[in-house]
Amino acid sequence: WWRAAWVVASHPHGLREKFQGDVGLAVGRLLRLGAPIETGLELLGLDLDLALLAPHLDLALGRGRFTGTAFTEVEDVFVAEAWSNNIGGASSRLHFLPDGTLLFGVSHRIDEEAPQKLDNHIGKILRLKDDGSAPADNPYFAVEGALPEIFTLGNRSVMDFTTHPVTGAVWEIENGPQGGDEVNILKPATNFGWPLATYGRDYDGTRFSPQPWVEGTELPELFWVPSITVAGLTFYSGDKFPKWKHNLFVTSMIVGRIPGTGHIVRVVFNENGEVRREELFKNLKQRFRYIQQGPDQLLYALTDHSDGVLLRIEPATAAEFEAATAAGVGNAVTQQVEQGGLNDTELFANQDCRTCHRMRDALVGPAYNAVANRYAMTDANIALLAGKIIEGSEGVWGETPMAPHPAIARDTAEQMVRAILGLATQ
Repeated sequence: WWRAAWVVASHPHGLREKFQGDVGLAVGRLLRLGAPIETGLELLGLDLDLALLAPHLDLALGRGRFTGTAFTEVEDVFVAEAWSNNIGGASSRLHFLPDGTLLFGVSHRIDEEAPQKLDNHIGKILRLKDDGSAPADNPYFAVEGALPEIFTLGNRSVMDFTTHPVTGAVWEIENGPQGGDEVNILKPATNFGWPLATYGRDYDGTRFSPQPWVEGTELPELFWVPSITVAGLTFYSGDKFPKWKHNLFVTSMIVGRIPGTGHIVRVVFNENGEVRREELFKNLKQRFRYIQQGPDQLLYALTDHSDGVLLRIEPATAAEFEAATAAGVGNAVTQQVEQGGLNDTELFANQDCRTCHRMRDALVGPAYNAVANRYAMTDANIALLAGKIIEGSEGVWGETPMAPHPAIARDTAEQMVRAILGLATQ
């Protein structure tokens, strides 16, 4: 049995107006029961028991009627040509346009060829009508050998969209590998280069491309090296923060794969482009997932952590700021990065395990102690878990699917497993 996870898309008029008896739109992907819904598809999840047989993931667009407590009349209106046996690279977001069409992100699926080909939807941003069909004015609508839904190509991990409050242009944000997170301004038929042109490196340190731009591709409007693991973005257009008006806000979950480094970036522009960046809320040491402007003209940020919160960001007077600083309020919720344990040993530190794992608390992946309590120290379990380290796994406990680590030697992986399982006797 499988579960279909559906996510409500944002709408220019807001959820309340959109879902009062109207037809709402959702995006979903098929997941093995118990797997996570964390690849950019986590605004609202519905559990639907379905009898479907499928090895891994695809992306689908669905719509249904929201009653205030549940969706009814749910139906698929579009299924992307993006099936893959690869684990990961499956993030997606929706964004409605003023003409009633919507943008639908389909990420790279760890496929280094498909994002540059027009016969599939992998590594693309699609433009669709609300019935799932392709608008006739799409750039590849009548192009032989191309899928008519394609709006842009060469995208990696599509994480979020926002509309510029002055120009009306749609800005998109996506994750690079190690370096190369970027913000793009979308235009029809634009090739954003992945993986031919990128500022990022692969996870073993090798370059994907010898230069960040090649002819026929578009440079990003913004990029980050090292990666800050971007997730969400929004322009501020209100009056509560007059000095922030029309600034771009970008969320960061982790910088350079170092835990406790997430923050929010404020980017200032003039008529020529970017002129300044400011990093906010670094002292909270949280993974910042999304940020949006509320109807009250304040900013709201969502953190992605075991003790994650929804933050409301509002102006403070100089007196309030001085009082809070003197009282140490800004540091009250600061989390300390875990010290000691397996991650500080040479065996684990060399593999950067701290990025995803802790001794006692689940982070991106399960805690080491939880693994030790689940698996006995047997040759079969050592072989099984060493294989998961090297080849990757599906996240069967509800954690994010584990990325493969092919550079780790088999005997090294088995040593790591023995160290983890040995915790059960301590």
